[in-house]
Amino acid sequence: MSLKGSDLYCYDYETKKQIKFMHSLVGCFLISPTKACDNSSHDVNESINGVIYRRIELKLSQLFKRVFFVETEPEYEAWTTNIEKVIDPQRLNEFYVKDDLLGQGSFGKVYKGRSKATNEIVAIKYIDKKAMKAHEVSLQMNEIEILKTVSNNPNVIKLIEFFED
Repeated sequence: MSLKGSDLYCYDYETKKQIKFMHSLVGCFLISPTKACDNSSHDVNESINGVIYRRIELKLSQLFKRVFFVETEPEYEAWTTNIEKVIDPQRLNEFYVKDDLLGQGSFGKVYKGRSKATNEIVAIKYIDKKAMKAHEVSLQMNEIEILKTVSNNPNVIKLIEFFED
């Protein structure tokens, strides 16, 4: 595995070169070891062919999660620390400046913003999940999943990044 920006690349076990799959970690969640223990029959450590591995579980969407394993505690700490840096919701203020309010709706507000890295003008949409019912939150997450999939289409608004707390 390798982490490049907010993308996690997983390689073929044999060649270590051919990419088997890639996941954008934008909008993902790292399931903590205690949650992994509470919500499944698996322990934080798992034995595979007599070797003890540390479990790293990522929730990639409402319906999809991936579980990765590393051999040592230092590897586990390094991976979880670096993944947390990528998906940390507080990162929004590190990368974007919020400017004027552009509009608002039932659940949120849209602000004009600017990327600190590129000076690109962006729209920043804040959504108050506390004001939403469970099915409305689910619909919002579905919208985000769809936007992540079709953001390269010139006829669809581009989702640059997604932060959640």
